[in-house]
Amino acid sequence: MNSFVHLVKRFIFSLDRRNLAAETIEVVREKLTEKEYLLWSQMPLIDKKHSIIVMRRFLERLPNAEIAAVRASLL
Repeated sequence: MNSFVHLVKRFIFSLDRRNLAAETIEVVREKLTEKEYLLWSQMPLIDKKHSIIVMRRFLERLPNAEIAAVRASLL
């Protein structure tokens, strides 16, 4: 049942076609290297949104994480 709920949430999340806020993109740009940001910027919107959620959750649990780990959470 958990798997089904997860898939429903992902589907609903995928329907949101709003672009990312400029402030959110700036946070990502500050975290990633130039090449990493170029790669991230080529990701589909849904994947970008998911990566931001992952990064935020990661930083909630490990607020003092090394930057390499934060970058990994975005990619």
